[in-house]
Amino acid sequence: MAVEDLEAAVEFIARDSPAYASGLAQKVCAAVDSLAEFSNRGRKLQDPQLSEFREIYVGSYRLIYRVELHRVLIVAIVHGSRDVSRAVSSRKKRTP
Repeated sequence: MAVEDLEAAVEFIARDSPAYASGLAQKVCAAVDSLAEFSNRGRKLQDPQLSEFREIYVGSYRLIYRVELHRVLIVAIVHGSRDVSRAVSSRKKRTP
């Protein structure tokens, strides 16, 4: 799902600025890569029902993830103006 989120954001932004869209994709990928070493660097979501999730801001977007025993699961990439609780709650049930 997070891959689709990023693709949708990049496609939307590219309508006005292909360069900014490319930059966003690169920054998100760099943030994801950094989680391999610093998985707990993001802050925990404030919603008590979603406290197992963390977030990192990448520009105007929030990269939402969960730290698991042997992996970091990227759950969503959502614009900062969107309701993150709603976006994550709907995916919480579907994550492996």
